[in-house]
Amino acid sequence: VIQTFYLDADSDGYGSATDQLTACIAPTGYVANNSDCDDNDANNFPGHTETCDDRDNNCNGQIDEGLTLENYYLDDDADGFGNPDIQIEDCSQPMGYVSNNTDCDDNDANNYPGNVESCDERDNNCNGIIDEDVVVQTFYIDADGDGYGSLAESIEACSQPAGYASNSDDCDDSDDTAFPGNAEVCDDIDNNCNGQVDEGLAFTTYYLDADMDGYGNPLDNLSACSAPSGYVDDASDCDDSDPEINPAATEIPGNGIDEDCDGVDEQSSTYELNNSTIEIFPNPVSSILSVLSSGGRLHYNIYDLNGELIAQGTVEDDRIDMEYLSSSVYLLVIRTPNSEEHIMERIIKL
Repeated sequence: VIQTFYLDADSDGYGSATDQLTACIAPTGYVANNSDCDDNDANNFPGHTETCDDRDNNCNGQIDEGLTLENYYLDDDADGFGNPDIQIEDCSQPMGYVSNNTDCDDNDANNYPGNVESCDERDNNCNGIIDEDVVVQTFYIDADGDGYGSLAESIEACSQPAGYASNSDDCDDSDDTAFPGNAEVCDDIDNNCNGQVDEGLAFTTYYLDADMDGYGNPLDNLSACSAPSGYVDDASDCDDSDPEINPAATEIPGNGIDEDCDGVDEQSSTYELNNSTIEIFPNPVSSILSVLSSGGRLHYNIYDLNGELIAQGTVEDDRIDMEYLSSSVYLLVIRTPNSEEHIMERIIKL
């Protein structure tokens, strides 16, 4: 007898109506019925027991019927506690879902019922209170970032916020070189916050240099650990209003001004000797006496006031070195070679 047979691809004993052939006996892999609803899955066929797998196991046109369904809640942060606002109903627990809906923050795995509360401004244990039972203390603004705070601003917190310090010991929160324990330096600042400025440093007397010539006014001074602007440590200026008058200036003889601050206005003397003009300066003299001549070579003798010859020689390079002589008054005699004519000048040696 010829009859119709149906392919049983999943070998569950039930064939598919979509693949058939006729034969007098059933070919291998074929059966005489076409009642399989899913010939690709041996777990789905008529009369099979329905299981929770999102399939029509008994081929009655329904999925997971007759099974117990439960509510499951999304556990996005995988802390084991579900989001009460996102749920599905299923007969078994889906991946990423849990059976409870007690999470208060499903975006943070550190926040769930029963967790230990920590200082992080979050409700870690989901009891509706933030940072309860943690130690709260006062922190003070540290505007200059030196690790020491100011009483100008404070906050209460259980951990130290950025820009704050746990102490209020800063004496100047606008200067990071001023804080307790810092080394004192010469800067007119209380670096160590002990109420004193530049204490323990070496101080020097400095003198006003109003004319900026490098020499100070002995009558205008102050004591400091470093030279203030406009002050020097030299007090030898005799006229601090004129930069051309100071100990290093060149004396102009006979002008009534003490340019080099030696206490005297040096004089210049001019003579005629054997048709030559001779100029002698400065007088008084501290070291070098200039003897300028429009003629030839000159000889000199130096006598003390008792008439004793102290020195003699030839004027070299228009100058006589008198630095080695003691401070006193001397007589200088100048003559030309082979001539008895001479000039005499009374010289004050400083």
